[in-house]
Amino acid sequence: MSPNHFVRLFKAFSAYFYALIDGKGGTYYHSRWQDPVVSEAHYVQIKLNKPLQGLRFEYDARQTGINNGGDVTIATIYGSTNGEYFESMGTEEFNLPTSNGGHATAKNNVNGKQAYNYIRFTPTGRRNQATLDYTNANKAWWNMAEMYLYRVRHDEAWAKEQLGI
Repeated sequence: MSPNHFVRLFKAFSAYFYALIDGKGGTYYHSRWQDPVVSEAHYVQIKLNKPLQGLRFEYDARQTGINNGGDVTIATIYGSTNGEYFESMGTEEFNLPTSNGGHATAKNNVNGKQAYNYIRFTPTGRRNQATLDYTNANKAWWNMAEMYLYRVRHDEAWAKEQLGI
């Protein structure tokens, strides 16, 4: 399910953030890559219609570019109940696409201490920059064509009954 069904992208460092949910693989979001340096992490903040506790992000890579260098490899996910104070929900790593425009899947889900109304997707590494450096515009950027947010529910009783675990 595309996130535009239940979320509204709220804040990003570029006017092109809408490309993350426009359903068009040929458009893309690219965080700031030129001076002036923005010393804050390049994140996307999402205000949810319904709070989430467990979630997973996936994305489609940019269709153009050199060697998919901007593909996010790892991101810290933050949650907030009021949109002002955020706490880490965990880190999500990605199985990278093998070609331009390919789909990146999550290696893991994140689960917060509680359900949150606001979520921040904050990349900390990309394909050609293992650790993003937000003091250097050329080492802080990332990009993607489409972003997907999934609710993850874990019901222990169901897992025992249906999966035998």
